[in-house]
Amino acid sequence: IYANLQRAFVYLLSFKLRVVGLALLVPLAGLPPFFQPVHLVWLELVIHPISALVFEAEPPPPDLMRHPPRPPGAPLVPRRAGLRGLLTGVFLMLAAAWAYAAHLREGVEYARSLGVAVLIAGSLLQVWAERSVPAPRTLRFWAVWGGVALSLPLFMYVPAIAGVFQITPLRLEDWALVVALSIAAIAWRAVPGFLGSARR
Repeated sequence: IYANLQRAFVYLLSFKLRVVGLALLVPLAGLPPFFQPVHLVWLELVIHPISALVFEAEPPPPDLMRHPPRPPGAPLVPRRAGLRGLLTGVFLMLAAAWAYAAHLREGVEYARSLGVAVLIAGSLLQVWAERSVPAPRTLRFWAVWGGVALSLPLFMYVPAIAGVFQITPLRLEDWALVVALSIAAIAWRAVPGFLGSARR
């Protein structure tokens, strides 16, 4: 439970950083707002809570009971884990902001669609990276993670929903860019010794 709470808090820290950063910094840069109010409601009430449920579905790592007891005064989020969450949030924020700003000339809705897609795809990759075991072994993990993954094309390709969210369906080449940017923002975590371990 303690380990899953740590991972959930690291994810929460990173998620809030990129959402608040995009909501504030993009308008301050003189660009049209990145989010519409309905996007923030959807992210906060759907994407974020469902993503956090993934950690509750996590099985314990095989060597969990071999770890020594934590000191009573140890922080819930260790400095290394907190820094990892902050950096992940910053890199994903920059990736989404670049996708948005670089494509504004093609229309605000199109640019916003790219930016939001990068934001959500990156969140999914972060959830995957924060796992405690090399491969998920529970049906609940796949059900929750897959539900979040399917929510992105659902709100983008169902006309009635897309109209409410002011989102434009993306093309195949757009998705290639979304995946590339999301992976680029997360890939540094795989570098050995560079804050990459989800257990610390």
